[in-house]
Amino acid sequence: MSNRQPAAFMSYARFNDQHDDEALTTFRKRLEAEVQVQTGEKFPIFQDKSDIRGGLRDY
Repeated sequence: MSNRQPAAFMSYARFNDQHDDEALTTFRKRLEAEVQVQTGEKFPIFQDKSDIRGGLRDY
């Protein structure tokens, strides 16, 4: 059996998150927390806003 943790990737348009007062970011955080409550395991959801450092600039 593998020791790897489950994880998810969230695909979205960054403009939509900014336009809706970061509603998608809030959803990601709440979903991570709820999965952890239900399973007892951390459930990281990859979001480019917080998980990518450097790179392309927003224009």
